[in-house]
Amino acid sequence: MQLLLTENQLKMLVSEYYDRSQVYDREKLFKALKSAPGYIKSHLKGLPRFYVRDEQGEPLKDSMGNKVIFTRIPEIIYDYLHGNY
Repeated sequence: MQLLLTENQLKMLVSEYYDRSQVYDREKLFKALKSAPGYIKSHLKGLPRFYVRDEQGEPLKDSMGNKVIFTRIPEIIYDYLHGNY
């Protein structure tokens, strides 16, 4: 049995795939989940915090010069953010 996919379907499948090594801006993530239900917010407490460094070894900074804190998210938060619930 063969399954035929269009280019758009393939692109959608690849872009909607959860990647556990993907990093997210922690501040933007918390703003996006401000109105999320409690069972989603309960997953935010234990998220890791770390800096991503540039080529010179310095932490990435936002436009105001502040260091940006990044995090990785579990699949349940990814699904909530992308409307896969």
